[in-house]
Amino acid sequence: MNTREYIESGILELYSAGLLSTEEMRDVELKACQYAEIKSELELIQNSLEKYATKHAVTPPSELKKRILKEIEKGGASTEVKTKVIAVQRRSPAMTWLAAASVVLLITVGIIAMRYSAQSMQYQKQVAQLMQKQQTMQSKLDSVKNSLAQNSQQMDLLTDTMTVKVEMKGTKLSPESMAMIYWNKRTQEVYLDIKNLPQAPADKQYQLWFIDPVKGPESAGVFDVATGLLKMINAPAAAAFAVTLEPRGGSATPTLTQMYVIGNVPS
Repeated sequence: MNTREYIESGILELYSAGLLSTEEMRDVELKACQYAEIKSELELIQNSLEKYATKHAVTPPSELKKRILKEIEKGGASTEVKTKVIAVQRRSPAMTWLAAASVVLLITVGIIAMRYSAQSMQYQKQVAQLMQKQQTMQSKLDSVKNSLAQNSQQMDLLTDTMTVKVEMKGTKLSPESMAMIYWNKRTQEVYLDIKNLPQAPADKQYQLWFIDPVKGPESAGVFDVATGLLKMINAPAAAAFAVTLEPRGGSATPTLTQMYVIGNVPS
């Protein structure tokens, strides 16, 4: 049994306020005998309620006894009845529990409400954390799915008989540079695989061009040096591919003096 959860359930406060059924009260008493922690908490609650009731006790007015006896005499009550009334009146300070019952009940309900409120806040926090974890896991799952889909698409392209491989070698400007183009003549898709290119200055960016047999150089997009296949702009027709270094964002026409690699499409 989790004694802490039992204590925080509020049942001990209800017991102390006399709001439980006989069976429920017996169950509380049994558990108090079995578990020292429950017994200690129950005694603490009862002592607190008793101190509160004593502190706020109100002694009945002195005229109360006279008025009661006067009413009894009018009705011809016996001496025995009068004696009992006096005894009850003398014990009236002890009966302040009745006068404080409503206050005790409010305190009990308040304690229970605060405990349930704390538990509710804890549950809400746990739910928020679980939702955050779920969103993180979903984001990772989506990323993996996208990566797998992209890899599958790339594999289909590389194994397609309509895909041609274009080797772009370094020019005199950068003899050690090298890159590969995978161009599918049927889908017109273009993928760039950078083998060796120097890092571009911060204000510059590489730009891929495909040489249309009729229109001449056409931009296939700008890129920064990275690993893996880069999806570029589709090329409807191409006799060759080349890469130049351009101002960041690209140019309308290639800067031929800044050409780093070039390669012809196999016939």
